Amino acid sequence: MPAAPAADFVQVLERIVCALAPGLGLFPVLLPGLFAVSGWFLGDADGRDAICARHARLLIACGLLAGGERDVARQWSERVEASVAEAAGAVAAGIEVEDDDGSQPVTAAILRELQSLRGLAPARNWYGQRHTTPDGVTTKPDALLELGRRFHRGGDYRHAVENTLMAAFLEEVAAAYGLVRHLNREPWPLILLDEAHAPRGSAS
Repeated sequence: MPAAPAADFVQVLERIVCALAPGLGLFPVLLPGLFAVSGWFLGDADGRDAICARHARLLIACGLLAGGERDVARQWSERVEASVAEAAGAVAAGIEVEDDDGSQPVTAAILRELQSLRGLAPARNWYGQRHTTPDGVTTKPDALLELGRRFHRGGDYRHAVENTLMAAFLEEVAAAYGLVRHLNREPWPLILLDEAHAPRGSAS
């Protein structure tokens, strides 16, 4: 089944992670990055359901939540939207809540819920080393929220984020593959996908 054109690159990575995670283990850097670049606008039920289904497959494959895909997707949706409501209540009460510039509070809630399942410090550190803080900004932004912001700005920003996600994928697979090969003392086949997200006959 071909990936949706609007998010084919991310969907390809998600499917590869779902296929590899049971054998190679959790992707502590790539997984949070994939969650950071996805989200939905409040009130967009179709977008919420589609993204929660994708998240459910990742959460199940990585062993973070158990159950059927539909049940996990519903559970995840409820958790994220409850987190959004809780954060909105905190803001209304005058409590500062870290958010991704107010345009997409769902992304911040997704990351809060993912953090409740596993630590995000390795990912924040890894992406933070690859981000430059904008001029005039004295407080360094959350690296994962910044990743999501840049992805949704599109154009060169999105292309740079896609390259960063691919770098995370290659680094983590290389580390896991090297360990497995050392333990088993035999080579594993390696499949390379070059410009697989581009239309056939062209490269971006």
